[in-house]
Amino acid sequence: TYSMTEPQAGSDPNYFTCQAHRDGDQWVINGEKWFASNFRYASFAIVMVITNPDVPVYRGSSMILVPVGTEGLEVVRNVGLAGERIADGDHAYLRFTDVRVPAQNLLGEEGAGFRIAQERLGGGRVHHGMRSVGMAQRALDMMCERALSRVTKGEVLADKQFTQEKIADSYTEVEVGFPNDYESLLSPYAENKEDYTGTVYGYVPADIITLVCVKHGGVI
Repeated sequence: TYSMTEPQAGSDPNYFTCQAHRDGDQWVINGEKWFASNFRYASFAIVMVITNPDVPVYRGSSMILVPVGTEGLEVVRNVGLAGERIADGDHAYLRFTDVRVPAQNLLGEEGAGFRIAQERLGGGRVHHGMRSVGMAQRALDMMCERALSRVTKGEVLADKQFTQEKIADSYTEVEVGFPNDYESLLSPYAENKEDYTGTVYGYVPADIITLVCVKHGGVI
C-alpha cells in the first residue's frame, strides 16, 4: 500500500510531520498516515516521510518500505469511504511509533521522495481524468437517448430549446476534457522532458450526471 496522506495535512507534503531519522543501520519512523489504501491486504507499505526537515519537502522527503507487522506500526482504524462501512473500510489510519526498519529499505535515494511520488501519481491522475471524461460521455449518451424517446406536451424532449441548450453545453465540456487528458497522457514521452507539466484536466461529470437524472424524471 502507498502511505502519503496525513491527517493534519491531507496530501499537501509541505505540512507533513511523519519523520524518519537514521540510527546506525536503521531508519526510525514516527508519525501518522491517513487513507493508506488497501493496507489490510498489503504485505508492506511505501511510506513517504520527512528525512531532512531543514530543507524544502521537495528535497527533504524520502520513501521507505515498512513491512506489515513491524513493531510500532499500529492500525488506528480502517476508515470507511463512500460505499464502505463507516469503521470497516479499506483505507487505514496508521500510526508509527519508533518503527525501525533496515537502512536498505530506503526506496531510491534519500531526499527523492517527492520526485518518486510524482512519478507514481502522474499516471494515476491521467487515469482518473480519462475515466471521468468517459463517465461524462456515457451520461451524455444516455441523456440524448432519453431526449429522443421521451414525449411530453406533444413533442419529444429533444425539440425543447432548454434541453438542446443543456445537451450542447454538456457536449462542449466533454470535448474540452478529452484532448486535455490525451495531451497529458502523451506529454511524458515528449522529446523535451522539460515540456512535461504533468497536468490533467480534472473534469468532474457531476453536472452532466445531474442533468441526466433530471431528464429521466429524477427529483433533485
